[in-house]
Amino acid sequence: MEPGVTVVHCRDCRMGERLMKVIVSGAGNMGGALIDRWRSSDGLVVVSVDPATETSASTDHFNSLEMVPKDPVDFVVLAVKPHQIVDVL
Repeated sequence: MEPGVTVVHCRDCRMGERLMKVIVSGAGNMGGALIDRWRSSDGLVVVSVDPATETSASTDHFNSLEMVPKDPVDFVVLAVKPHQIVDVL
């Protein structure tokens, strides 16, 4: 494992009395797989952001970052193709 890389095991995701909150920007193949796995885990609140994906009433999905509630977030995953990074940031 590389220095500075942190591996988060789902059993360890509780931060004291609150759940860890993750935003995944990009819900394609890679982002969708992460979202599906993490949503099935205890201790995580997963919010997905992708303008090309339909919003589902059963999930926390938004079509843009501007629509995401301004609550504190523990980390953000950019699950987009390299040429899309500039548009996401």
